[in-house]
Amino acid sequence: LYTAGYMIRTHQANKLYDFPSVRRNQIERVAADNGAVPFLHPALEAVLFVPFSYLPYGAAYLSWATVNLVILVCICTLLRLRVRSLTALGPQWILPGLLIGFMPVAFAVFAGQDSLILVLAVVLAFRRVPDHEFNAGILMGLGCFRFQLFIPILLLFLLWRNIRIVAGWISSASLVFGISALMTGINAERQYFQLLGKMLGVSFSELLQRMPNLRGLLLAQ
Repeated sequence: LYTAGYMIRTHQANKLYDFPSVRRNQIERVAADNGAVPFLHPALEAVLFVPFSYLPYGAAYLSWATVNLVILVCICTLLRLRVRSLTALGPQWILPGLLIGFMPVAFAVFAGQDSLILVLAVVLAFRRVPDHEFNAGILMGLGCFRFQLFIPILLLFLLWRNIRIVAGWISSASLVFGISALMTGINAERQYFQLLGKMLGVSFSELLQRMPNLRGLLLAQ
């Protein structure tokens, strides 16, 4: 994510999905450890990390971890308004304790991931569903950088014939991908979808082994 933000800032958006370019930039800005991974998200998301690319990598990591903790506080505050029955049954620290103690949340913070942005978008959408279904879909569409997680959710809404949420998701997701294509160019977008296709070629069991959950731990044994 840091390398992607740096490449956007230095006018290398058209090479955002070119792995040799990603590796070269990471060696120059982070470390020559051959630990580069391809950027597999829409280019628009990389804009969020442009401010962090002005900092040395260590300072950028700590800054992003701080932002993730702020996002976690926002998630906790928003959820507290909807789970009053949970907090009413015990101490006020139950909800934040559940969030902080949830392994994937801790992993996302320590690994410098962007997953909490997705959780925040889902929580905001959850709060909007009863009164503004189209707006809830738009908020969910902002999480299209992990669109594979939304496919089952959207299928459920289609089965429930809730077209407004699906239409909202399609609208904002199309806008995100459209702006991303303008940023990088068509050739780079073609590289992006080719990378996604290669990821689909990885076996499901191999992917599960890399996940920070109990199922991944058992499959890795």
